[in-house]
Formats: sequence, C-alpha cells, structure tokens
Amino acid sequence: MSFEKRFGRLHAVGSSMDERHGIEGITVHVCTTPLPPGSILMVKDGVGVTSVALTAILMARRLSDFDLVRLLYELCATYRVEDYYNLYVPLATVAGMKAEVKQLLSIRGAKRVFDLLDYVADNSRSPRETDLAMLAWLPCRLGGFHLPMGEMNKEKKLGEASRKCDLWFQKAKLGVEYESDEGHLGETNISRDSARRTLFGNKGYRVVTMTNGEFKDNELLFETMRLIGKYLGKRVHKPSGSGAKAREELLAFVRSPHVAFF
Repeated sequence: MSFEKRFGRLHAVGSSMDERHGIEGITVHVCTTPLPPGSILMVKDGVGVTSVALTAILMARRLSDFDLVRLLYELCATYRVEDYYNLYVPLATVAGMKAEVKQLLSIRGAKRVFDLLDYVADNSRSPRETDLAMLAWLPCRLGGFHLPMGEMNKEKKLGEASRKCDLWFQKAKLGVEYESDEGHLGETNISRDSARRTLFGNKGYRVVTMTNGEFKDNELLFETMRLIGKYLGKRVHKPSGSGAKAREELLAFVRSPHVAFF
C-alpha cells in the first residue's frame, strides 16, 4: 500500500530542487530562503512541522484566491469544516499571522497571503459565516461587496446580557446575522432571535438578518448587502465587465461545499 493511500497526501519542505521528486504520496515544496526562528516547530529529534503562517504561504502556491481566503478564515476560526457544532481554539489569529508573514515576505507566496489577510477576520463560527464574510469584505476585483471591515462574533454587553452577531460593525452600531434553516427554525429559536433583535434595538443598535433563501438568490442577496452598505455609509452598486464576472465566480464559490483543509 502506498504512503498516500495509507495516510493521505503529506506535504514536506525541501531546500533544493533535487528534493522535489521524493517518496510517492509526498508533495515537496522547495524553499531555499533562510527561515526565521519559529517557522519550523520541532516535535521530536529530526522531525519538525511548519508554523501556521508558513503552511499558508506554501499552500498559497497551489490555491486559488478564493480557496486561500477560505483557508485563512478557517485557520482563525472556532469551527472545523466537518464539525461546526462545537467550538475549537483557533489555530491562529489574523494579527499573529500578519506579523509572522511579514518576516517571510521574501518567500514566494508570502506577499499574496499578507495582502489577502486584510480581508480576513478572527472567530468565524461556521462555514456559512465565512462565506458571508467573504462576500461582504472581499474587494470588487475578487467579486466581493468591499464593505468596511468589521469583526466576527464580537460579544457585546447590553445591560446585564451579552450577545454576539456574526458580523459586527462597532462604529455604525450594526450587526449582521445569518439565519440558517436548521439553526433558526422552531418556535423557541424564532422567539430567541426576535428577543435578541429587540434587545439590540432597545440599546440603539441595528441587526440585519440574512436567510438561506436570501443567500442563494442573487437579487435578494444584493438588496441585503445594499441595506448593510447604507447603514455603513457605503454605496453598493452592481458590478459590470470583469467585476460582474468576478462576482459570478465568487457567488458560485461561496455556494459550493467546503472541503476540509485540516
């Protein structure tokens, strides 16, 4: 049995082109640039693993912009693609990743990761939240609505209660919530969601909700994003030309199944 069939594909770092063709089932990434301390974490004598930031840089060489942004979100998220009902400790933070990637800018792929981190936020709690954030914050050249960056799942103290929203814009006192069919059906859940919106409203905050139906319908999605933009002081227009093509590609991507990177 081959290594790949037994363990799955393994990625390794090599220091010369001669190492590109090694053991079957192992993809070798050549990195001839000297690495700063902390980029390789030793787990035992002679065995080390790449840091989260270096891993993202090496994977960037094989991933599209969309896949790379999704990976960056998931590295900083509290979910796993195959288990988003439980909370996990994020593998990284956006600030930590940017600080480390800045030290690795001489490595091919690092600049691309560094730039795309501008559109990534910490603490996404589900694949759909990641999709929503990508739509909201990616630039127009990547098909996004390019709304001002906010935060994700930021806990807000409202009197004696604390509440979170999927996307949070503190300056505009605005929250955005994705209401999944499975998570918000039923009398109890509907009452809970209504009570939360009332509580935010009484404290001077707005909450915009997006349902699964709105997420899947181009016109309804556009109108929801336009409303969010209105509250943020940002005019949202329908793109044309290459921008329209990029929007179409992004919509197809965020509506596609997530594949686990780890």
